[in-house]
Amino acid sequence: MTRRFDFQYVPLDVRFFGNEKVLPLLKMAGGKSAVVLYFVSLCYCFDRLTDGKLSPLAVEKCVKDAMVSKGTSELLIRVGLWEQRRGQLQVHHYLEFNRSRTEVLALREERARAGRLGGQASAQARAVASAQAKSKQNQPTNTNTNTNTNTNTKDHPPVVPPRGDSTRTGKPRRHRPMNDGHYQEAVREWMEGWPDYEKFLEARRVDFDVRHKTQAEYESELAAVLPQKEARDDDG
Repeated sequence: MTRRFDFQYVPLDVRFFGNEKVLPLLKMAGGKSAVVLYFVSLCYCFDRLTDGKLSPLAVEKCVKDAMVSKGTSELLIRVGLWEQRRGQLQVHHYLEFNRSRTEVLALREERARAGRLGGQASAQARAVASAQAKSKQNQPTNTNTNTNTNTNTKDHPPVVPPRGDSTRTGKPRRHRPMNDGHYQEAVREWMEGWPDYEKFLEARRVDFDVRHKTQAEYESELAAVLPQKEARDDDG
């Protein structure tokens, strides 16, 4: 997350150095230092919310921060960038280009109130999301995924257990050989519970696709089971 800094900026006209007060100032001895002092005074007034007023202590601080001589302030007064008013200095037309103290404080209060409202809304949204998540966790889970209640084995044959270990993740399945007694017994039980031979063949084809058997394995398994099926049909 990007860190936010509480920067403050003072508006400055891009045509400042072409101003009728600044041009003669730059031609005077120490004029460039006076421009620096003027910039420092703008920053001081905006930071302290003085509405452009500069007390004697404020002038002394600005002179110190600008690292200029004390007589530099006289140059700003001479060209009219600073004005004498009621025993103290005033930045010329400060309130025409900058917000007053009252406006700045009202704006800060409005932004703080908006931030508080936004924080409260975010907290409520997080609380609702947390409550919904806990409610879902506390709901009983239905572990029985088989919703079919039809017990007709002709339409719904019993599931033959797969060959190999399916509980291992990330490892290839190890298939048991075709002569495995457990698997052959499962196939026979499956046939006895499902006498429809056509459906039996279709199920074996599906089983072949799922297990990725070769055609030779598929035919070998049918050849082993088919005589038993025919013999059972003849007895019937």
